[in-house]
Amino acid sequence: MAARQTPDTEPGVVAGRVQPPRRTTPLTRDEIITTAMAVAERGALDTLTMRGLARDLGVTAMALYAHVANKDDILDEIIDRVLERDAMPVLEPGGDWKAWTLEAANRLRAVLMRFPALLDRYCRRPVGVPAALRRMETSLGVLRGAGFDDEACVAAYTSIHTYTLGFTALEIARKTSRRHVARGASVRMSEASPHYWPAFFAGLSESEYPNLTRLRPDLAELTSDSHFREGLLTVLEGLDRRPRVDAV
Repeated sequence: MAARQTPDTEPGVVAGRVQPPRRTTPLTRDEIITTAMAVAERGALDTLTMRGLARDLGVTAMALYAHVANKDDILDEIIDRVLERDAMPVLEPGGDWKAWTLEAANRLRAVLMRFPALLDRYCRRPVGVPAALRRMETSLGVLRGAGFDDEACVAAYTSIHTYTLGFTALEIARKTSRRHVARGASVRMSEASPHYWPAFFAGLSESEYPNLTRLRPDLAELTSDSHFREGLLTVLEGLDRRPRVDAV
């Protein structure tokens, strides 16, 4: 007499866990990356796991490792695709170097704001995917064309890149905090609430903090588009005043 099936012995269920449907086609690296890109596009890249990706593909997690090294390998492929698609300036690199650099930085910032998990990847180690290398190569070429020597090129690129990543990291953190406040995480007005900082500074002693009480900087709006642009323009204007060689 055949044993009666229980929920734990039914097809597709092992030890109470639903198993992925059996695949009938070979798994490929491109399919893995395309599926991971779909996760990113729906705003869930920060929750991407190898196990979850395998479930979406209908394979075991171990099957992925025949095609990708690890999660960073997948993130690098995603970075390559989104940089190629969204982060390359449309301005020609032979024109105004400051306008080109401002557009390049804004496009990178927009990519990282849309996919915050990629910023973490950027910050943990250098990103050497083809699209990132092309952006860097073109950026250095723009600086060389503007008359910066080799040492100044590296210093300028470093200043621009670190400013962009640092500003974006703060912007992402602030937006995350504001989302928590919007969901009612706190009934009190917090640092992420609108108008918090001007009101806070207004309550300080004018004799002890004359500049803060007079200017009342709105630190909640520190990461606005206009602040990013003005801050980067300040960096670029400073770089523009450095001694230069003949444009190459």
